[in-house]
Amino acid sequence: MFKQRVKATKRTIINYVSYLEDSMLIFLLRRYFPSVKSRIVSPRKLYLVDTGLGLFGSKDIARDMENAVFLELARRRSYYYPLWEIYYFKDSQGYEVDFVVVEGKKVKERVNVTYGVALTRLTGESGGAF
Repeated sequence: MFKQRVKATKRTIINYVSYLEDSMLIFLLRRYFPSVKSRIVSPRKLYLVDTGLGLFGSKDIARDMENAVFLELARRRSYYYPLWEIYYFKDSQGYEVDFVVVEGKKVKERVNVTYGVALTRLTGESGGAF
């Protein structure tokens, strides 16, 4: 349906995405593989710098939280850890790690972002105070 409304070639879309990335409005995160060649051809995840742009789509608080964590990792890389490279990881069984921070050839951090609300019943001494 979208393809019917927008008359653009694949090359045009690639150029526009490249312009957005060059202007630092978006970041495209590569999938982590030990092989550099595999990283280059892997699918990428998109993160927005201006999170207000996400208001035009459906609201997904978990995705917004993941975007916020990415922005913080990118900020830390920019100011404190210029050798950091940030990737995501997904294996053939579907196991995913939201962010893999690599310095040189060593994995420094693995970060998974979750957002949820858990209701628990408080009991015992501490529960009596509430």
